[in-house]
Amino acid sequence: MSDRQATWVRDHLANERTLLAWVRTAIAFMAFGLGIAKLSVLLAIHALEQPAIAESLPSARVSQAVGVLLVALGGLIAAVGAFQARRWAREIAGDPPSAGALVFTIGVVILMSVGLVLYLLA
Repeated sequence: MSDRQATWVRDHLANERTLLAWVRTAIAFMAFGLGIAKLSVLLAIHALEQPAIAESLPSARVSQAVGVLLVALGGLIAAVGAFQARRWAREIAGDPPSAGALVFTIGVVILMSVGLVLYLLA
């Protein structure tokens, strides 16, 4: 393997690892958002069980709104990661290889984000 080919492989693999970091971050945001949104259910139950402290509890609607925003932000992070990965692939290779795996991976993450947002708003 030539030095130029080894450099291309190393750069390409680094770009893929960076994309996976974007995906992990997006999924973490979505999981955290789902947790916060579901906290609103616990807050509502706790308020029903303890009416004396109901006023001191944060609003369940705020928890749900923050959760939905975090899930949507996760989808946006995935899209930005895909854009960055594709841009760097062009920089590395000039004519980047097929983006089928990239589109599939990011598409699944974005669909998860949209599905979770719809689930949380239902």
